[in-house]
Amino acid sequence: MPTPATPLITELIDKTDNLTVLRDRLAEVLIVELANQRALAVAASRDPAPWDLRIFTEARRPWEEWHAEQPPHVPIVNLSIMSSDIDERRSASSIDTVHAGKIAIDGYAAGVPFEGPGGSTHTPGGLAGALARDRAATLVRNILTAGANSELQLNGEKILWGGVILSGYKTFSADEAHLPAPTVSGFQFIADLVYNETSSEEIGVPLNYIAIDLRRAPLTGELHMEVDFDYAGP
Repeated sequence: MPTPATPLITELIDKTDNLTVLRDRLAEVLIVELANQRALAVAASRDPAPWDLRIFTEARRPWEEWHAEQPPHVPIVNLSIMSSDIDERRSASSIDTVHAGKIAIDGYAAGVPFEGPGGSTHTPGGLAGALARDRAATLVRNILTAGANSELQLNGEKILWGGVILSGYKTFSADEAHLPAPTVSGFQFIADLVYNETSSEEIGVPLNYIAIDLRRAPLTGELHMEVDFDYAGP
C-alpha cells in the first residue's frame, strides 16, 4: 500500500485565478468606458441612451430582468468563462504556467415596433431588436479592441500576454436561443486571452549552515577544500 497522503501546503489558499480576474476586468472595462461614452454624449448634446448597456457576469438567464420592466429594455451583455488550455511550450513549470483561455461575451437586445408620424414609416419589433443588437455588439467590439484597452489597463501586471482578440462573432434569434419574445436578438463574441497562471509552491526555510568537505585527490593526496558557512552566526 502507498504511504498515506499528508498536507504539504502550509499557506491558506486565498486567491483568485487569473482567468476569473480577466473575466471581471473585461466587464469592468466595459462598465467604465460605457459610462464615459454616455458622459461624452451628454457633453455633445446627444441622447445618452444608445450608449447604455447592462453588464453581467456568469448570469444564466439575464434577460429575465426584463419581465419586471416596461419596454424599451436596455440591452444586456453577459460574460462567462468557457474554457482554458495550458500552453506547454511557454510554461516554465507546473506552478507557473501559460494558458489560452476563452470567455464568452453574449449580448441580448429587445426591439419595440415603431410607427412614424401618421404611419409614414414602420419598424417591426424584430428589425428593431436586430438593430439594437448590432449597436450593442459594435460598442462591445470597439471598446474591448481599442488600442488604449489592448492590455485591459493592467499596466505592468504580468497576467495577460498581448491583447484581447475577439473572434467567432455570431448572431442568433429568439427561437434559436429559446428567448422569451420574438423581438429579442442576440450576439456572441469569444474573447481569446493568453495569460499566466500560478499555483501554490513549496515554501522554503531560512538557510543557516552549509558544510563543504571535499576529499583528497586519489593520485596526489592533495586536500582541495574543507569549508563551513555559518549564516546564523554573528
